Amino acid sequence: MEKISIKYLTKKSPLLSDKNKKSENNFWSLRGITFSVTEGEAIGLIGRNGSGKALLLKILAGLEEPTTGFISTKSHIYLASMTNSINFQLTGLENIRKQVDLAYDDEIEADHVVKAIIDFTEIGQWVYRPVSEYSTGMLSRLALSIALFNKPEVVLLDEVFASLERAFFEKVIRKIQDLKDHGVSFIITATTGLVLETLCERSMWLDFGEVKELGPTQIVMSKFQYQNDWYNGLTLPEKNKYLKEKQIEQENFDITKVYNEFKVEQFEHGYTRRDEPRMKKAFYHNHRQDPVISEAEKEVKNNNLNKNVKGHKKKKGNKGLVRVVGVVLVLILLLGAGKVLHSHHETKNRQVESSKKVEAKKRYSKSVSVSKAEEASKQSKIESSKKEQSLAESKRASEAAASSAAAASESARKASESAASESKASMLSNSQEVTVNDGDTLATLASQYGTTAQAIQDLNDMGTSNSLTAGQTIRVPNSN
Repeated sequence: MEKISIKYLTKKSPLLSDKNKKSENNFWSLRGITFSVTEGEAIGLIGRNGSGKALLLKILAGLEEPTTGFISTKSHIYLASMTNSINFQLTGLENIRKQVDLAYDDEIEADHVVKAIIDFTEIGQWVYRPVSEYSTGMLSRLALSIALFNKPEVVLLDEVFASLERAFFEKVIRKIQDLKDHGVSFIITATTGLVLETLCERSMWLDFGEVKELGPTQIVMSKFQYQNDWYNGLTLPEKNKYLKEKQIEQENFDITKVYNEFKVEQFEHGYTRRDEPRMKKAFYHNHRQDPVISEAEKEVKNNNLNKNVKGHKKKKGNKGLVRVVGVVLVLILLLGAGKVLHSHHETKNRQVESSKKVEAKKRYSKSVSVSKAEEASKQSKIESSKKEQSLAESKRASEAAASSAAAASESARKASESAASESKASMLSNSQEVTVNDGDTLATLASQYGTTAQAIQDLNDMGTSNSLTAGQTIRVPNSN
């Protein structure tokens, strides 16, 4: 199920001269962006600086207006970024309260959310200080905490992971995974592939304002890295030539191409050439309102309205018929009342005679029932005794089987622990201690000692951490 749908999104901006005046030229910072996010899905945004990632998130959050395009969602959207979501003149608590009050009408519920955000940030008394005094790490904590607790439905995260400490980073990852399991959707930009590969099922590569690739995160990341390696291998004149060509493409972008794609979709949904004026108005002026979805919603609304009108007319036409039927029923009841009274007297006499016969039958039946009950009681006791014996035998067999299974399980556990211990000991015996120098990374150490970063992480119980400190002593596998 789609949580948010984006179609034909573009953004045109004027180029400014040295005197900060508008020139006749424009450039298109976004060029025909179309994608959707399903319930519980996270999509990553990757691209070079200036590719349009931050601008796209601001448009989705309603902070910027697109030139064309439709954004369809019924969900609450919140953007967490280091610049756009936080007011530096307010305290941390004031920022939290401001955002929560916008999302919640119930004061008690809002108070609970505010407390949850404060607890999650773990910044202590700093929450009562102006945000302008915060470090980048504290800013990231505040922005992320508000986003993850303030009515999260569609959450946009713009470069808020870079300054986090490892423990808080892992805490945020766990919270995001939990929210995804409950249907919350995410669109995430990050400087490292680790975040996107951990959280995002799909990623979109933006390149000079257009979608270069959209698909599984690992595939998109590998293509993006390949293009980066190619660019970094160019000489300076070659880089300048490449950038100039791309910038000219942005200036000369033809919006008609995107409009034609929009028209094809409209024709598929029943529009004709006669609807051309209406289609142009929808594309160029009715921003954010997808005509396909709007028409579908109107049709559902009109159908419901017609059903209500027909039901009202039917009820009104049936009132006269109901009155006639009521009069007829009253006459029938009056005519039948006399017969009922007469038959009632005769029925009463028959009931008296019948009750005498019934009483006699009851006395006879009671004596027979007592005899049968005594016989049934004896038979029940015999069967109960047999069942108790059978249950006792079954219980003894079950206890014996359970004891055997427990012994087997304990033996297997000890064997597993022994194997794990031997494996760990083997790794340590085939390793050596080294001291981390300035500039060393897992990748450089792995290359130096002929191993892999993953092997070093496993040997030192580092988990997924990549951080190293100069002077730190770690173990690396012996070189072969």
